[in-house]
Amino acid sequence: MSTAARCAMAVLGLAFAAAGATAQVTPQVIVEGPAGDAALCPPCATLWATGVPTGASAVFHITDEGAPGSPMDMPTEGIGAGLGTVNYKPFGQGPMSVFVTVGGEVSPAGGCIPPIHPAGDCPPGPGHEIIRVRAGLALVVPYEPSEPPVVKALLNRLELEPRAHWQPLEVGVSLSGRPPLQATFSGEGFTAGTYRAQFLAKDGRVMSVRLIEVGGRRKE
Repeated sequence: MSTAARCAMAVLGLAFAAAGATAQVTPQVIVEGPAGDAALCPPCATLWATGVPTGASAVFHITDEGAPGSPMDMPTEGIGAGLGTVNYKPFGQGPMSVFVTVGGEVSPAGGCIPPIHPAGDCPPGPGHEIIRVRAGLALVVPYEPSEPPVVKALLNRLELEPRAHWQPLEVGVSLSGRPPLQATFSGEGFTAGTYRAQFLAKDGRVMSVRLIEVGGRRKE
């Protein structure tokens, strides 16, 4: 192979390496309690990691002041929609911080300060398969009749800027069936992205969580 050909191959290899590097997604971590992304630790925090390929491994690295075994690692796997999640009960004697690693990528740290809420159960993780639909004017999310009765449903959209968080949406919602078998969310239109539906009991507890991936509109 000539010197010119070897140089061309080297340049091509560097180009592919650069393309692979830019394709990597820096993960982010969300620390969430019953009231959303608050600075105060809830009795049981739902930890979310973004940028996790389906089936890939991710590890939450937790430092919780005063907690036995701290710092500690909690592994999880990508569940779809680029997400991984675990529940963690903060010890409550000092601040809790967490970051996540996905492959060789490391997220910025998140965290919370000691809880002020009474002890409580952990909210459920996302159940069943991820719902995949096309962009449209309504989202229909089923609720399993075997699960506890619910009286309300909320919808959030996953936003990655300025930091990852679940953004509450002010949309219309109706529950249908006895007991409710589905929630229909309606608004001006649901664009491509990842959404989360939460079904709440009368006392405000989250009883079920479903993830929805909305794709682009079908071409005519």
